[in-house]
Amino acid sequence: MAVLRPTWTTGGRSSPTPGTHFVSLQYDDCEDEIRAAENRFGIRVHRWPDLDLRNDFENIAALVANLDVVMRQGAMEYPDAN
Repeated sequence: MAVLRPTWTTGGRSSPTPGTHFVSLQYDDCEDEIRAAENRFGIRVHRWPDLDLRNDFENIAALVANLDVVMRQGAMEYPDAN
């Protein structure tokens, strides 16, 4: 999340553009890192503990299809959001 900081520091703002929502698509255990990013940057990262991000491809695709932008890093391929 630290590398995302420059994406919302334009215009003298130090927080995301109003109405911006962050959604975690991370499939392994990273709860501590997400909480640290939320605290450090004053954001909320939405996540659904009942969604299996490793195996539930149909619901992952439905979630991604409803996002405006998907930023990722890593080897897991997600379909592009519309």
